[in-house]
Amino acid sequence: PQFDYMRVVSSLIVLLLISTLGCDNVFVDAPFGDPLPDRTLESFRGTWADKQGNVYFVEVAAKSDLVVGFTKWNSKTDAFETQSVPVSIRTVQNRTFLFIPPDTHKEDRLVFVWLSDIQDGRIYGRACNPDAFREAVLSGTLGGQVVRRKNDHFNVRLEASDQLGAFLASPDGASFFDEQNDQPLRRLAFRADGEPADAREPPN
Repeated sequence: PQFDYMRVVSSLIVLLLISTLGCDNVFVDAPFGDPLPDRTLESFRGTWADKQGNVYFVEVAAKSDLVVGFTKWNSKTDAFETQSVPVSIRTVQNRTFLFIPPDTHKEDRLVFVWLSDIQDGRIYGRACNPDAFREAVLSGTLGGQVVRRKNDHFNVRLEASDQLGAFLASPDGASFFDEQNDQPLRRLAFRADGEPADAREPPN
């Protein structure tokens, strides 16, 4: 179940998040940066889809910045299941970061990604480069620890701080993320208060 959950979340942000079991991971213990203004948060509300055809519903929430809802097929119960994921979003200087819990029962371990381009109903992003973060922690450039796992895999656990945010928002910080891919998250429909989500493809 954990593997399936992470695979769906990876599809959600349409980035090459290295956050499934058996791979190298980068986590942070809390969101860093400044909260977005309410009006900017509202702009994320709506129905979105990735290149694989998965559809996601995004709402502003009271206990987190955003909540993302999606459905997935459970072959054991022969039914669709609905899941909700709390998401935090922060800015540091001119960069925006998205934080997602791989396990909603643990609040001190978040996967994060740089939303490198947000325009015209499309969101592009860049995933963390685990090797770059590992070297930065081992050299003392960034606070945190490297936890070795089986088969030479590892987890990098970062400590959230103003220093971390400022470093990743600097020109050098860009090298700590993979290249932006060509598979954006596309907006299918806006949401208005009291209106249900509409996942139909908008007319050209």
